[in-house]
Amino acid sequence: MSLNGAIVNQDGTPVLVAGEKLFLNQPGVLMEYESGNGYPGQGNNFYSPRGSLFLTNRRVIYLAEDQRSYCRSLMFPLQNLTGGTLTQPWFTANTYTATVQPVPNGGLSMEGTVKFSFKSGGGFEFSSMFMQLRSRQGDDPGVGEEALPLYEPTDSSAAEGAGPSASGAGSSRLAAFPVPLPPAYQGQAAAAPSAPPAP
Repeated sequence: MSLNGAIVNQDGTPVLVAGEKLFLNQPGVLMEYESGNGYPGQGNNFYSPRGSLFLTNRRVIYLAEDQRSYCRSLMFPLQNLTGGTLTQPWFTANTYTATVQPVPNGGLSMEGTVKFSFKSGGGFEFSSMFMQLRSRQGDDPGVGEEALPLYEPTDSSAAEGAGPSASGAGSSRLAAFPVPLPPAYQGQAAAAPSAPPAP
């Protein structure tokens, strides 16, 4: 899980990385996040009364409607969101609650709990689609999906190239920066095989 890690297009949707596909875009979602033991400096607590929840084959992304707030976005790799339960009360909005693990250098330091309240509907659809996508990965986050690639800086001089950032060139409101990788992928880049020596 990372805080304020999403790069946002001008139309309010997150910029997707190479190989990422959007499966659900649900507006009107209230978000509550809590971690720590309640003492000052122990964990984080965030609240957003309204925002949009996006589900891709790689991540769950929450974008707050008020981009002036401290918590503008939260991102969760699918394998970092566990133990999710959907509650469907009679008279109030459906809620989805899960435990989340932070990613290295993501701005959060400890395990927490996130709760999404679907005030405009879509809770059942989110829960069902999330379970399907998560089941494709299995218990090992390295199975079925590769690590998220890094965002690439937009460059107008490279617009003719067919790179993953060409479609979003000049459209993001936030500066590009690397997406933190889950612990399972740390060190893989360093372990990549080197080119054979010249004869």
